[in-house]
Amino acid sequence: MVDATVVSSEYVPIAAKNSIHQLVSAREIVPDYMRLCMFSSGRTLAARHEDAVRFLAAEMSALRYALAHRDEAIRLTQELIGVKPDDPRPGYIFDDAVRTGGVDPDISIPMDKVAWMRELLVKDGRLTKPFDLATMMAPEIGRKRWGGWESRRPRVPGGGPHTGTPQGRICCKQQRIYKAGPWSAPLA
Repeated sequence: MVDATVVSSEYVPIAAKNSIHQLVSAREIVPDYMRLCMFSSGRTLAARHEDAVRFLAAEMSALRYALAHRDEAIRLTQELIGVKPDDPRPGYIFDDAVRTGGVDPDISIPMDKVAWMRELLVKDGRLTKPFDLATMMAPEIGRKRWGGWESRRPRVPGGGPHTGTPQGRICCKQQRIYKAGPWSAPLA
């Protein structure tokens, strides 16, 4: 008999001392599953368009700052979740997110993953039929997010997928905005 459960990867660095063994990472089994999303109604985007643009610019700037300041981000995490400085989980999850591209400060939208999620939702009955992805997009939000200050956009040190020109798109028009990345918040 084997007991198994799904747990967050933050427990990997403390699993062995608790006689827990990771069998597989979820991202290996379902790599296209979008775990975190940001969304808004089309009505809110129309009424608060500039707020949406500013919100995304601030979110991207905050993500870049966190990625560029590992020690500070880890200390803040330890403080917020109430763990001791020697707890390995905040450092592990930070490094894992950077290594796997789990944090995208460009808030890119991988359309292949959005399409896969749509098909999954139809298959499991949460959607009655597929929707047209183009009707769910508001790319003008993504194009405006850095406005005239693109040249001052902070860069993430150390290379990797989070450097260079933003390539993301924000999904939404009629119903929701979806954002891949480990941190997200509702726009409305």
